[in-house]
Order: sequence, then structure tokens, then C-alpha cells
Amino acid sequence: MPSPARWKQTLSHASRSRSFLWKLAIGIILAGAAIGTALHRVAPPAPGTFDQRVLTTLPFLSDTSPAALAALSENLFRSFERELADPALAPEDFLDALPRLRPLLTGETVRVSALVAKRFTPATGALVADFLLLDSPHTTAASTARERLEISATREPPVPFANYLLGLHAREKNDLPAAARYFIAEGRSPEAHAARDHAIQSLLDSNQFTALEALVREPAYAGLLTPYDHLDLAVARHDWPAILRTLPAAQFATHLDGALALTLVTGIAWAFFLFHLGENRRALSATTALCLTALVLGALSTFPTICAAIWQEDMLGLGANTESLPYLAYQVGGVGLREELSKLLLLLPLVPFLVSRGDEREALLVASFIGLGFAIEENGGYFLNSHGIDAPGRFLSANFLHIALTGLNGLAFVRIFTRGTAGLNQFLAIFPLTILVHGLYNGLPAVVELQELGPFLAMTIFVLFSVSYFNRTHELRENERMTLSLTGAFVFSISLVAAAVLIEQISAIGLGAGLTALFPEFLATGILILMFTRVFNEGLSE
Repeated sequence: MPSPARWKQTLSHASRSRSFLWKLAIGIILAGAAIGTALHRVAPPAPGTFDQRVLTTLPFLSDTSPAALAALSENLFRSFERELADPALAPEDFLDALPRLRPLLTGETVRVSALVAKRFTPATGALVADFLLLDSPHTTAASTARERLEISATREPPVPFANYLLGLHAREKNDLPAAARYFIAEGRSPEAHAARDHAIQSLLDSNQFTALEALVREPAYAGLLTPYDHLDLAVARHDWPAILRTLPAAQFATHLDGALALTLVTGIAWAFFLFHLGENRRALSATTALCLTALVLGALSTFPTICAAIWQEDMLGLGANTESLPYLAYQVGGVGLREELSKLLLLLPLVPFLVSRGDEREALLVASFIGLGFAIEENGGYFLNSHGIDAPGRFLSANFLHIALTGLNGLAFVRIFTRGTAGLNQFLAIFPLTILVHGLYNGLPAVVELQELGPFLAMTIFVLFSVSYFNRTHELRENERMTLSLTGAFVFSISLVAAAVLIEQISAIGLGAGLTALFPEFLATGILILMFTRVFNEGLSE
């Protein structure tokens, strides 16, 4: 059996070999893809992802502009047919996707209805055909379809899913009181669990609190209010004491099931890299204690962030404008500002220790852990709200961007106390820049005018700022030779994160859709690895 010294020598050599690192990265990522594919085949599809699974494989047809609709081809219908054939697909998950898919299925009513009738029941197929005609430019066809749906909904007993589809259409038209009535009617069926969830959400969104309180007293609705629903109710009432009471439970609820596993794996992977980046050689040290404390404080910094978001968005009505410039302005001056301020606020308890210890590399490392803690806690909310579909951006690039943003902000803030005026000037330069970078990274992908270019611009900003973080870190490192090379630690960590994301993404929406959704992130990650090797230039062998 090889001795520990021999193992160290082998590890040192392998972690400095380009060919080994590439093989390691590819092997870890392929393993993640294989595990995700296997899970997708044995597990039911994630709820609420039918439309994403159809559209993600056809990214250039995913909008409803005239040009996109004109380009609709047989490929879209084949994708639709393939996903509909999944034997584990629940009817409600398919129906929930119809409002988004309907503009892309113009002219395909007969074929869609036939597929649905074959997959579910002929009655459901007929209802879907009428739903697809509700917004037809031919007013006679639309009114006739509406009349048939209403007749089906008011029969005794109602045709299953007739009220459900009318509720979806009412919600699409922002007639939330009508949507609530339809969903409540559908929810009288014992198996209509999704309709009851929609009824609760429609009453919440339309501020019908008295009706909601009466509804949840019914046996069928007992226990259906989630921690998020209690928080939404408190927010809608502008009840700050209730908000502060219910927010922790809502945050905790986001870290259940797959979100917790993915969050833990990625958090450990990034922490492993950060300790190596900061040249922290001892597990039991003051630096380790400061970093772990920072991790907790970073997670806690999401609390004031969410409170600020509630105040800005739900009470002041900011951020509702979807026009490009106002939206980007809010992402910078609203989202970016509140998140960077909150992280800096929770760094304050550690600043006296960092100043007294006088180690700028340690200050950068500890501040980076504040960013990691924030990202870990924030990921749960994105995971829950998107059924895991936002996981790629959050876990691959956004996690590290939070690390880089907070690391540079924190170092600049500590320098105010160690370098005086020069440190203050540096902070006044870096802090607004990080807010701008944060806002543009968040906002550019959603700018409609940029179409597919938006995500790539955001990824470019991510790569450039990450390189700036690498450069600043490189200046502060002693760059002593360690058993495991820094490049090896980075490649292993980022590959592990990528594999974990692949498992979650592919298991949720399938191999093709998962890889398509991940493409911009993987492209940025590959470029980031290349830039990392250029900055640190550890002299890897072939």
C-alpha cells in the first residue's frame, strides 16, 4: 500500500497536469449527466416544468413575436408530443403550461386536441381545444369555445378541468377574483389538489383575505397554507410584525428536499476552493473560525435583503416596470444596492478583528465567505420559485459572482480603517462598480430587445469581474507551493458544482433541455477556467 508521502507526491503531480485536470473535469461532468439522466428516467417530471421542457430545446422559438411564430415548425410539435407522452405527467402540470404554449400552437388545435385525448381523456382533449381558441382572432370561434367551456364547468357534476382551464384563462387576463372562483369550483373535486393551491394563490394575489381565511377553514384546505403563503399574506396586509415572524420559516422552507442537497454540495465545493485560494493551511485556526462565522453572517444577510425587497417592491411598487431601461435601473439601484449593502452590513461585526489582525489576504477571504453564505441562502428561494429551473445560473455563476463582489467590497471596506483616505477612495470606487455589475448581471438576460444576446452579455460581465477578483487575490497570495495545486482545487470544485447542477437540471427537465439551458453557463465557466489559469499561471505540465 502506498505511503502517505507517495500519495501526496501523486496528488501533487496529477493536480499540475493539464491532461489529468481536463480528464478529471470531463469525467466528473459526464458522471453528473449520467446520474441526472438515470434519475430523469425513473423519477416523475418536476411539477411546473412542462413548458420549459418543450421550449428549452427550441430556444429560438421561445418568444411570441410575429417572427418567432412565423418560424414555428414541426420540431416544436414533435417536442410537445414527446413531452406529453411521458406516462408520469400529471394533467395539471400540462394544463398549467398551456397559457404560455398557446401562442406557439396556433393552427395546431386539432392535432393538439387529438394528442391530449389519447394521453388523458377525450373530454380533456375537447376542453383543451376550446381553451386554445379562447383568444382566437375569429370572435365567433372564441365566443363559441368560451360558451362550451362554461357549459362544461356548470354541469352537475362539472366536467373535470373545465373550471381549471377557465381559472387559468382568467388569471392570464389578470381577472384574479374570477380565477379564484373557478379554481374554488374545481377544487370541490377530492383529487383537485392543484386547483386548491391555485385558489389560495389567486385569493392572496387579489387581496381577498377574508375569503381566504374562510376557505382555509374548510377541511379540504386544512394545512394547505405554506410558510410562503403566510408570508405573502403578511406582506399583502403590510403587517411588518407578521412579516418578521413568518419570514424565517419561509426561508427555512426553501432548503428542503433537492434544494438542500444541491446547496450543501455546491457550498462545500466553493468553500474548499476558497480555503485553498486564501492559503489557509490549518483546519483549526483563527482564519477558519472567521470564515465559518462569515458564512453564517452571509446567510443571515439575506434577512435584511428580503425585508428591503418587500418594502421596495410590495409597498412602494418599485420594480414593476418591465420596460428595458427602468427595469435595468431597478436591478442596479434596487436589487444590486440592497444586496451589496446587506452583505456589507453583516460583515461589520468582523471588521474589528480583520483590522486588528492586519492581513489583507485574510480580509478578502473572510469577505468572500460572506458572499458565499448569502448565495447559499438565496439559492433556496430561486430553487423553490422556479422548480429548480433557475439552478444553473444560481449555482454555477451567481454563487461565484457573490463571492467576488463581496470579497472585493469587503477588502476595500477594511482598507478604510487600515489605509485611511486612500482606502476610502478605493472603497468609493469599487462599491458603486460592484452594484453596477450586480445589477447588469441580473437584468441583462431579461431585456427583451437583446433576445439571446442578453444572457451572453451577462456572462461576459461575470467573467470579466471574476478575473478582476482573481487578479486582486493573486496580488495578496504568497503563492507557496502546496500539495494540491490551486488550479487543481479550482477545476475540481467547479466541476463538482457543474455535475451537481447537471444532476438536478437533467433529472428535472431531461438531457436535451437541461444541456440547452446550461449552455451559456458552461461556456462562461470554460472561459473562466482558461482566464484563471492565465492569472495564476502555475506552470502546469502536459
